[in-house]
Amino acid sequence: MRLVLLALATVFCAGAAFAQDMPCRPPDGITQKATKTFVENYNAAQRALNAKDWVGAIGGAALARPHAIYGVQQAILLQIEIVAYDGWGALESLRTKLEVAIQSPCLSEADRDNYRRMLAEITSKPAAPQQR
Repeated sequence: MRLVLLALATVFCAGAAFAQDMPCRPPDGITQKATKTFVENYNAAQRALNAKDWVGAIGGAALARPHAIYGVQQAILLQIEIVAYDGWGALESLRTKLEVAIQSPCLSEADRDNYRRMLAEITSKPAAPQQR
């Protein structure tokens, strides 16, 4: 089941690249800032994150991603995934998300710097020996 969820999350990672083509915020005068489906799934991901349900947070973010209409929404989902993968201890997935986040035009420079530090820390750790 864990592998299925990781595979599902990986499939939705392509959305982060899509976010780079999206404007970060809605233009002035546009009132629609989020779809109902985005908000519902984002809220579910946020509740799961607060409950330290890492898999639920990742799944909620994956379900919200196709309904994001602005790059900042994609960036918010990416941040949820980073926190969830970090809490879960899924270092390879975390590394991938950090690399995507560093390239995201819709994140603040402070977040980007923090993600660079996290990535450097992960990269500097020796690989854990595999169990046989």
